[in-house]
Amino acid sequence: MADPETTVTPPTSRGAWLLDHVKRIGRSGVVGAACVTIDLSMLYVGAKLLGLPPWLAKALSFGTASVVQFLGSREFTFRASEGRMSRQAIYYLIVEVLAFGLNIVSFFFLQRSLPKSWPMWLPAMLAGAISFWLFTYPIWHWVFKLTPEEAARQEQRKLEAAKAKLEASAAVSEGARSPR
Repeated sequence: MADPETTVTPPTSRGAWLLDHVKRIGRSGVVGAACVTIDLSMLYVGAKLLGLPPWLAKALSFGTASVVQFLGSREFTFRASEGRMSRQAIYYLIVEVLAFGLNIVSFFFLQRSLPKSWPMWLPAMLAGAISFWLFTYPIWHWVFKLTPEEAARQEQRKLEAAKAKLEASAAVSEGARSPR
């Protein structure tokens, strides 16, 4: 699966390809950390401060974090804003439902196979890591992949932005050289 950032101009070397992926993983981590913060904060505020039933507070916090995860992945992690949002959203939802199932199954087997003395959050974290690294993140590359037309539009916008920046820089330089 080609990556959205590299659909038009793929990295020219293995090192560039690796750097491209490391950057994307870092951006994904930033989005994920923001989503965990949103989820836990909204859960606390909803259940503790507003007095909502915990299940309702969790549903609202999880739903909000999921929307932020989708938008963050689309705009920041994979830089796929030129893609059709409806297609991406539908595929994202399908992937997330499947990932939820994988997460539950992984948690079940980990909880049964790990020592009973281990805290319950450990198999939960491991199950989340398994579903993310082995399923969700790799498939998101496909979910947010741009079509050739979308990638060309994105590349054109990048070129236009670079040209405008260069022209602005030249205008500033020209203004600095002209006598007053």
